[in-house]
Amino acid sequence: MELHGQTALVTGGTDGIGAQLIRQLRAKGVTVITQGRNAERSAATRAGGPVYCATKAALRSYSQALRAQLEGITVHVLEALPPVVETKLTAGRGNNKMAPEECARQIVVAMEASAEEVNVGMVKLLQVVNSISPALARRIMIKF
Repeated sequence: MELHGQTALVTGGTDGIGAQLIRQLRAKGVTVITQGRNAERSAATRAGGPVYCATKAALRSYSQALRAQLEGITVHVLEALPPVVETKLTAGRGNNKMAPEECARQIVVAMEASAEEVNVGMVKLLQVVNSISPALARRIMIKF
């Protein structure tokens, strides 16, 4: 898909991956509408991992339902599944985090390819592991 002249809605656009995604999309001539939250006021952020994971699972279901509902019209729904990325939310959580700039770059590439979902970084490998052994994939995810 040619991105120049398109309009994109970016959720979580106030920081981290979303902020980088907005910067990269604008550089390609995309009009960006953003929605975000203030990390300091977010109950989900303060509650930690379990709530965050639950909201991501809900977002996955919502993305799939929205994609089905909008089938046949000119709205494209892309779900991005990033690994642990260096953001305020992940500060102090281990090493080997992906840079938000690289995560955003891979999402933009998926947008240009009209993908429905993008497994970013090590999530690609995790999807393969999950198809072979869901239990092993869960153990890997718990470590991160």
